[in-house]
Amino acid sequence: MTKPDARSTGTRWIRLVLLVVGAAVLLTLTSPLLDDDDVVRESDMASIDLGLPMPWLHQDQTGYDPSVLSSRGMVSPWENPTSASVGYFLADVALLFVVLLALTALLAVAIGRVRSSRGT
Repeated sequence: MTKPDARSTGTRWIRLVLLVVGAAVLLTLTSPLLDDDDVVRESDMASIDLGLPMPWLHQDQTGYDPSVLSSRGMVSPWENPTSASVGYFLADVALLFVVLLALTALLAVAIGRVRSSRGT
């Protein structure tokens, strides 16, 4: 049985980290589409905060009818002033990166144990 050299193992880890970073960025970018902000008063519509786990996208939806106040999600950024907090966005990406990397490591350990128990 041949052992993989350190260079191919290093390349594999770099690819894995880049894949996890890409997944973290993609999940963070799609999180405002899945999030809702509760609106109680008409003044709350001035800043709808979206993004998971920390809100990083802010949207002004004061142009909408306040009679349907309850829970507001993301609407067209071309029609409603939208801003983003880069610090919170990067914090969300970092948090998701750590979680996804931990899950990937747990999966790798589980696969390694199954392979070693089978003798392959």
